[in-house]
Amino acid sequence: IANITVHQRLHLQRVIEQGGIAFLLISFAKKDEVYGLKAKDFLQFLEKETRQSLPYSWIKSKGKRIKIEFQPRIDYLAAIDDWFF
Repeated sequence: IANITVHQRLHLQRVIEQGGIAFLLISFAKKDEVYGLKAKDFLQFLEKETRQSLPYSWIKSKGKRIKIEFQPRIDYLAAIDDWFF
């Protein structure tokens, strides 16, 4: 959570308030996994929790696993289509 600064959190909130699309890409290098997480879920976590990190199990349950492939490397557009359209 410390990697996302206060001004970035405010920006995510403003994007959501204006009806925009806001999300995070979270990489677990040791597991070779990437997850997309809606900014709304991330911000709600910050409001409710006092933890300094996002639990892996929580990210798996709230996020969407994004395939790592050759081309495109991280196909996050499929997650965006699923979430927002």
